[in-house]
Amino acid sequence: MNIKTLTVLICMLLHTFGCFCLANTNAQQQQKLSLEDILAIAEAQSWTASSAKINAQISIAQFEMVLANAKPQLTLQATAPNFYRSSTAVTQPNGSISFQQIEQNRANLVLSAQQQISQTGGTISLQTDLTRFDDFSLESRQYNGRPFRLSLQQPLFGFRSLHWNKKLARLSLQEAESVYSQAMEETFYIAVLYYFQVLVAQENEQIASDNQTVAENQLAISAERLALGKISRDEHLQLSIQLESANLNQRNAALQRKQAEEQLWLHIADSKSRDNIIYTVPDELPLRLVEEQTALAQALLNRPEQRTYKKELLQRESEFQQTKRETGIQANLLASLGYSRGSERLEPIYTDPLAEQQLLLQISVPILDGGNRRSSIRRAEHMMKLTEIENEHWIADLEQRVRTRVREFNQQQSNVKDQALILELARQRFQISNDRFALGLINVTDWSIAQQEKNGARRAYIQALSDYWTNYYELRLLTSYDFVGDRSLLQNIDK
Repeated sequence: MNIKTLTVLICMLLHTFGCFCLANTNAQQQQKLSLEDILAIAEAQSWTASSAKINAQISIAQFEMVLANAKPQLTLQATAPNFYRSSTAVTQPNGSISFQQIEQNRANLVLSAQQQISQTGGTISLQTDLTRFDDFSLESRQYNGRPFRLSLQQPLFGFRSLHWNKKLARLSLQEAESVYSQAMEETFYIAVLYYFQVLVAQENEQIASDNQTVAENQLAISAERLALGKISRDEHLQLSIQLESANLNQRNAALQRKQAEEQLWLHIADSKSRDNIIYTVPDELPLRLVEEQTALAQALLNRPEQRTYKKELLQRESEFQQTKRETGIQANLLASLGYSRGSERLEPIYTDPLAEQQLLLQISVPILDGGNRRSSIRRAEHMMKLTEIENEHWIADLEQRVRTRVREFNQQQSNVKDQALILELARQRFQISNDRFALGLINVTDWSIAQQEKNGARRAYIQALSDYWTNYYELRLLTSYDFVGDRSLLQNIDK
């Protein structure tokens, strides 16, 4: 090795060391974010997560509304005043009509409590009321009141709407919990996709930057070797082209990274400018293999579609029962007992009331309906069968998707290890080729091939990790199950 070649090598090493120090100084000023950090931000503030939480609260409110209808209701009604002054026709004892001026006022106060009976579909109520009537034309005043009245209204063959509504409300709440968990997992899955798009863009930018540095160093060596006549001008121009290509690739990669970052931060509801951030490459999960049967069982247990199916099937059964009840024989029972009295004074209504009883039974029997009841029942039965068939198809499709994702994920664990080994070997090969090129032992083409293999191995490793992590979170999305923590991802909505 002559002195000129040695001088070039020393200059190249000093340039590389200076670039390394500068890069290390810049790295100290940069913020590092991991995939775990991004997922935590997404869970706390993403629009998808916020929408899921609001929808969950809406479901809670709907559930509480149904429960409230099943509780006793207390109502106070008042009408005062109800004043009326006019001229009206008054029929006389002999049948003639006399138009007289009247001036009246009616005031009414009613306090009632009622309770629906979900087991029978009836309603029991307790009531007290008082009415005052003033006739200013006759200068008279009368009272009418019910100190106490207990009544029962019971459809004998009717549809028990409250009974079914309570059942449907419970299933709706369970469905809402599952939908909420599903929405959060979808948020994580999309965040992982966008995060690895940023990582790919970041890796391309770093590769382009490394290629710039290497190309500058090799071009300097090549210029010295060209002057010594050890390489052709063609090889020197090839290195110049590679340097310009590296510059172009670096600018394009920087733009792609900026766009990928904006998409990521937009998803997690943070549109602020994000500069000087290094996104770290996540390691593999502490997980070996996922068993297909475990994944299938958890998917069928946790997926919101399964709970939606149960709710829809119950809804169809409810509609079937309602059709049978409302198109057949109708019978309504009304029974009441209590006390009531009318008087010109208020005291007797409460001190000496009169007994009051009522018993009423109404029956309606359809004799000829043109086949309406039969057709309505058949329609309800077919709707139930259709719901069962659709659920069977959904289960078959879900099982296929889960099996495919489990097999791909298990395979990708091996792929990541293989790509990591390939990357390490490609780095070693490039280092050897780089040193040999500096010593003039290989040509530009062989050096360029080694560089391309190294760059391709870096991209392939990031892509393998991307496939690995996105597949895992898609598997979580399909099953609502954390295979690392061995726990269900269903979250109870705070009531």
